[in-house]
Amino acid sequence: MNLLRRIHLRLARDLDLRAPHWASQLRRRWLYLRHPIVDLQIDPTAHIGPGFQLIAPYGGRLVVGPYAEFRRGTTIELGPEAEVVIGKRVIFTNTALVQITTRLEIGDGVGLAQGTTIYDGRHGWDDPDKRWYEQPFVFRPIVIGEGAGANNKCTITASIGEGTIVAANSVVNRDLPANVMAGGIPARVLRRIGEPGATTDAGASAGAGVSGEA
Repeated sequence: MNLLRRIHLRLARDLDLRAPHWASQLRRRWLYLRHPIVDLQIDPTAHIGPGFQLIAPYGGRLVVGPYAEFRRGTTIELGPEAEVVIGKRVIFTNTALVQITTRLEIGDGVGLAQGTTIYDGRHGWDDPDKRWYEQPFVFRPIVIGEGAGANNKCTITASIGEGTIVAANSVVNRDLPANVMAGGIPARVLRRIGEPGATTDAGASAGAGVSGEA
């Protein structure tokens, strides 16, 4: 397997320069070979960029729709019962990280910018008699609605409504409604899309603007 991996990496590296489409196809086929116990359904039109990693030693399910795009260095990690469903024309830009134990659904046309991370679980910390590493994980499924976007280095642990845009460096730890601009730590609604200049008091002090690659 190590020899096959070295051959695959060299071929993919050469093809990236000459024929990116075929490099993507080679990576796609390698994923099926490398992860026989994972329920993989990757549309042939999806682009698998250099450095893509799937970490799923105990199974899980990954569905990738038409024309989805994983740019350089995207990593997806699945628990044994995890299900990740990615719609068509979803874009993961460089070094995005996804770690799912329950379920993640990403609607069509979503953009996730450089360094964005998505987690469906966290350590508990409510018991004062136990350290955080002694407490059980808390999980919840995540849905990112159609046409939503998260700018550079967002951390997402909750759902995002359709068409909502999240500012760079924000932490989404509570569900966001559809069709709003949001930002901050934690992310708050700044204004509704289509209402120029309208800003909530919380948004005015959130300290994050929409910037970066979507």
